[in-house]
Amino acid sequence: MTLRSVSEAENVNAIDSKQSLPFAGTGLTVVFGYNGSGKSGYGRVLRRACRARNKGDAILPNVLQDSSNGPASAVITYAVDDVEQPPEQWIDGQRAIDRWDQSAFSILIAPPSMFAGRMTLRSLRSASMSFRHWHLRAKRFSRNLTQRESALNLIVRSS
Repeated sequence: MTLRSVSEAENVNAIDSKQSLPFAGTGLTVVFGYNGSGKSGYGRVLRRACRARNKGDAILPNVLQDSSNGPASAVITYAVDDVEQPPEQWIDGQRAIDRWDQSAFSILIAPPSMFAGRMTLRSLRSASMSFRHWHLRAKRFSRNLTQRESALNLIVRSS
């Protein structure tokens, strides 16, 4: 399953209902932007819509508007085996997207990443720890090479 987009968000923080968050079909999508641009709001929608164990804080409507017209909602599109599925209308507190893994999100990291394949959050943490381990070893190796190079330079100068 591949998440394609979240759009038509209503009563989700300050996200404009005309705004859409598309996801790459392959690889990794990075979401970035200014404070208040909707990054956390989209994260809240996905946590609640996809039955994450920790649903996080309640989704509040735009605090700068006088009133809201009901619960948070959004349209979520996705594909299964590269076949587009009908858009799902999600409404907070009324229904979740039933086609998702209920125990946890799985994250798809596509090549050329060194951790290619389908990974659960637990295996992603493990891979991250492994990456840190190898990063520290590479730094140590680099320091050793620098020290040895300095020692060799001293020997060459003294001869």
